[in-house]
Amino acid sequence: MKALSTFWMSAVLLAGCVQPRQSPARDASPPQGGSVGTGGNVTAGGAGGLYGAGPDAAPSGSGTFTVDWRLAYVGSDVSISCAQAGTPTVVLRLEPAGGGATTQIDAACDAMALSTPALPGSYQVTIELRGGGDRVVSSNSGTFEAPGGQITDLGVLVFQIQSFQLAWSLSRGGQATTCQAAGAATVELITRLASEPQVTYSFPCSAGQGSSPAIRLGTYQAAVRLLGAAGAALSATDPMAVTVTDARRAVLPPVVFELR
Repeated sequence: MKALSTFWMSAVLLAGCVQPRQSPARDASPPQGGSVGTGGNVTAGGAGGLYGAGPDAAPSGSGTFTVDWRLAYVGSDVSISCAQAGTPTVVLRLEPAGGGATTQIDAACDAMALSTPALPGSYQVTIELRGGGDRVVSSNSGTFEAPGGQITDLGVLVFQIQSFQLAWSLSRGGQATTCQAAGAATVELITRLASEPQVTYSFPCSAGQGSSPAIRLGTYQAAVRLLGAAGAALSATDPMAVTVTDARRAVLPPVVFELR
């Protein structure tokens, strides 16, 4: 087995990092089919795929790429679930350095691992974490060799997830009050990235805080509303500009809803 936990190149979007593998060594026998893991799905660019007749036709001397992953918020090493991040899919692409068809492997994010055979040679390997609307929210790429009959272990990739984090409280007449006393049911975080469509995240008022699914980097316009049980707005903030980077978690200023 050839373990490679370096040489990953940061992508334009929020990039992950690679950690050394802690799990036991894998069986060095290359798989004879496509991707391994829950929900794996192999598609190939060009007629016939990487092997001329699709992944099931990989010759016995093929190499194997394998990778594991986990998710963590920016600035934290604590793992989060794919469901928390709102990221259902991981995509692995293999582009032969010498030209030829690109192979794309789609896997369920919560599989947390996949492997795929590859003809011996050098490849540009890209792995992407995709969220709502199949948008890429975190990615990494690098150039790797696939020696015949060997496993090229890409290690454990940590997808760094950016997300809005919001906390709120209620006040009436200068005194703290509760959601129940105010008849408040929901807090909405309304966001827009550049000229894209508006996205709204809803949280139970009683929670006092909430985190959005994974978001992309960029400058957003954001506003927060407090809604009653029937959906009427009880209070709202003015719109604010929020610049989201990969330097720190996108924590919004605490909101105090002033009620009449």
